[in-house]
Amino acid sequence: MKRNIRFVADNATDRMTVIASSAAGALTPDRLLTGKKSDVWRALDLAPSLVIGLAQPESVSLFALAHCNLTAAAQIRVRAYADPTGQVMVHDTGFVDACPAPSVRLKGWPGAAALSANSWAFGGGACARVWFPEVVAARLVIDIADPSNGAGFVEASCLVVGAYFSAEYNFGYGAGVTLQDRSQQYLTASGDQGVDADVRNSNVKFDLSRMTPGDRTAVLNLFLSNGLTYPIFLSLLPESDDLVAERAHQVYGRLTSISQITIASYNTYSAPIEVQSV
Repeated sequence: MKRNIRFVADNATDRMTVIASSAAGALTPDRLLTGKKSDVWRALDLAPSLVIGLAQPESVSLFALAHCNLTAAAQIRVRAYADPTGQVMVHDTGFVDACPAPSVRLKGWPGAAALSANSWAFGGGACARVWFPEVVAARLVIDIADPSNGAGFVEASCLVVGAYFSAEYNFGYGAGVTLQDRSQQYLTASGDQGVDADVRNSNVKFDLSRMTPGDRTAVLNLFLSNGLTYPIFLSLLPESDDLVAERAHQVYGRLTSISQITIASYNTYSAPIEVQSV
């Protein structure tokens, strides 16, 4: 598989049901379908499973938990079935490493607290993803194994299931990630510096200048279709050998604006695209 930039613009969460092997109280798996990182499913153990049913068979090649507490040692197995009852398997990934890199250890968040959902608004948590060859499926069975997780349980939000699009040629120069911290620094009357801590997120940006005309059109159509309303899963460096770079350059979020399209020459144009994490 090519490792060029990948997008999943059509997330199937509005066309699926999800059942978990366990859930802690009100933290049920239907929370995975809301697209909010503050809506969390929590399993009661470190080896839970999910059964995902799609309303109609459709193409899939990515399973992701865009916000979760999984560690770098976590593994996920995805089994895809052509039928809703799970009789005809069309793909089995086996257990594969799911998180590109460990969660950032946040200052001021001791021990297991750094792995909890409460830390995600401040830059904590991880993104678990499994890429696989595109298949048409009506049912997915997901097995998660993270036996060394210090939290003692698995929790996640923002489920992404869909077929990814990848360009023949990669993005142009200038692509990257901007980390945003909305905390405010101030000086007291005595001259001491203080800070009002606030939430953090990231923006990933790229442009279309090096893509073929067909790919540029396809990518623009994906983003214009979703507009500012619907989120997109984006990875600039999918399955990279540099796992920390992959983690930093993937995002589940929305366009920050509808950008101007600039025509550099005949049949060559560019548009800067920026996606802000949810």
